Amino acid sequence: MNAYYAVTQKLYTELLDEVDINSVTKGDITRIDINKKNIFPLAHVFISDAEINTQTIIFSVQVFAMNLRHELEETISDKFIGNDNEDDNLNAMLYVLVRLHNKILKFGEDFRVLNTPTLEAFTEEQENVVDGWVMSFQVEYPISEIDNC
Repeated sequence: MNAYYAVTQKLYTELLDEVDINSVTKGDITRIDINKKNIFPLAHVFISDAEINTQTIIFSVQVFAMNLRHELEETISDKFIGNDNEDDNLNAMLYVLVRLHNKILKFGEDFRVLNTPTLEAFTEEQENVVDGWVMSFQVEYPISEIDNC
């Protein structure tokens, strides 16, 4: 009975191999460490719920990809571009999740994506300002080690 572990570990491995990600965390989104204890850019895996079927478990997964926003030293007068790296963060983190999606589609029968993922941009302002995307999707994983009593 290792479905949760198998899904989270597979996502962790793929995200850690990503060239644009330095740290990968897991769990409650409100507990993400954005106080510079992790090295950004950061990915975060959260499984919000699961559905049990006869031979599979379906997990609802959210993967966050984010980076710290930095003010640029030079003054930019173009109000569309701004004076920070927000656009760079959003573009880079979008492609982290696009590449992850393309990889997980190839995982095979033991890790099947059931739906077309949705992506939503976000900016979080607490101790630091981070920009990124969250990708939501469902993964079906086989139940293989349960004895029926």
